[in-house]
Amino acid sequence: MARRVLRDMKDASAEEIRRDMEMYLKYARAAYVQMLKDVLPSSDYVIDGTKELGEKVEEIKKIMLTI
Repeated sequence: MARRVLRDMKDASAEEIRRDMEMYLKYARAAYVQMLKDVLPSSDYVIDGTKELGEKVEEIKKIMLTI
């Protein structure tokens, strides 16, 4: 969540960020938690979004070579 706010809301006002946080807690958080339970366990590959872009690219390239 923090990464998304920092990335997408650089020019947002405090009120816009607060509203976005409320929407996240009301709707998106539940969907995210459900995804962790239902989708993630059956995923073939998961890329850690906190890694640097180059690391993610290399990981994806390695996966692609094994397919």
